[in-house]
Amino acid sequence: MSVRKKRVLAAAAIPAALLVTAPAAQASHQWSSYHWQRPDANVLTLEIGDAHTENAYNWSTMLGDVVSDWNGDGSPDVLFAIVPGPGDINSFNGEYGDSGWLGMASIRVTRGKNKHIVSGDSYINEYYINLPGYTRFGNPAAWQHVFCQEIGHTFGLDH
Repeated sequence: MSVRKKRVLAAAAIPAALLVTAPAAQASHQWSSYHWQRPDANVLTLEIGDAHTENAYNWSTMLGDVVSDWNGDGSPDVLFAIVPGPGDINSFNGEYGDSGWLGMASIRVTRGKNKHIVSGDSYINEYYINLPGYTRFGNPAAWQHVFCQEIGHTFGLDH
C-alpha cells in the first residue's frame, strides 16, 4: 500500500479573540477527499498515542482533558482512547523552533480509489511558550485550545 503524507499548518497566528469566541466544532471526519475508514459499527474509535515529554505544562494531563472534551462533544460517532505508545493519531510536543506555527497536524493516507486516512500526528511547538510577542500563549489554557485544534485536524476538523 502506498502512503503519502499531507500536512496542514495550523494555528500560526491565532488571534486571542478567536480563542475565546470560536464557534462549536463541526467535522465530517474527512480531510479533503480523504477520510477515516469506518468499521462495520457506526462508531469510529481512534487511539491517540501519548508521545509527550513532560514539563511545566503537563501535556499528558492536557491530552486527557482534550480527549475528554472531544468524547463529550455530543458526536456519538467518534470516540478517542489514549494509549501509551503509537496510536492511530500520535501527539507530540517539542521545541520545533521559529517555524511560524504553534501547532501542526499531519495525516498519512492511502492512494487509489478509497483515499483512507491511515494515521495522523499532532505537534505542539513549545518554542513560542514564553517568547515576547506571544504572551497570550503563556498559559496552559491557551495551549489547550491549540492542542484541541490540532487533534481535531487529524480527524477532519477544518479551520
